[in-house]
Amino acid sequence: MPYIKTYTMRNVLQGYPDKTMRPDRIMWRTELYKMFVEGSLQAPQAVTRFTLIRKVTWKPYSDTPVQKDTKWYLPFADFAKVNNLVDSKLFRPAGNITRGEVVVLIYDTYKKGLITYRNRAIATN
Repeated sequence: MPYIKTYTMRNVLQGYPDKTMRPDRIMWRTELYKMFVEGSLQAPQAVTRFTLIRKVTWKPYSDTPVQKDTKWYLPFADFAKVNNLVDSKLFRPAGNITRGEVVVLIYDTYKKGLITYRNRAIATN
């Protein structure tokens, strides 16, 4: 699958220790935000208007503690918090995501001017 190889080479995706990807597995919110933000920063047809703080040493949400095993996703939780992308006081890092959440993330980042795509058409209602 060329998209898996491409994103792996660009560090947008990381597999499991056994060198598998498991594309049929349910995705967690942290994984979505990592893939979306890293992919947006590297996408040839998108213009990003945000800065990702890579070394977050604070808790963006009450359920995102600063620990060795959470450091990888804290920048993405912080991105969500700073840009008011999660309608909750909790980030729910291991929460399963829905297709609707993916669409809302893409739409909200566009509407807030965080990401601009080449085709600027967007529905208002």
